[in-house]
Amino acid sequence: MSGLFPGGQDLDDFWENLVLGKDCITEIPKERWDWREYYGDPTETNKTNVKWGVLL
Repeated sequence: MSGLFPGGQDLDDFWENLVLGKDCITEIPKERWDWREYYGDPTETNKTNVKWGVLL
């Protein structure tokens, strides 16, 4: 098994972060999508107040 996980480069880093209780939640990187374009009142169409995440 392999993968790229938040806060690490491989499965070993993933398990190490779990053991340490490390918080890997970060602001969504612009390379994934620009949250600023969609940030606002979530009652509006295509808007959200979420800018943080753990992306696999």
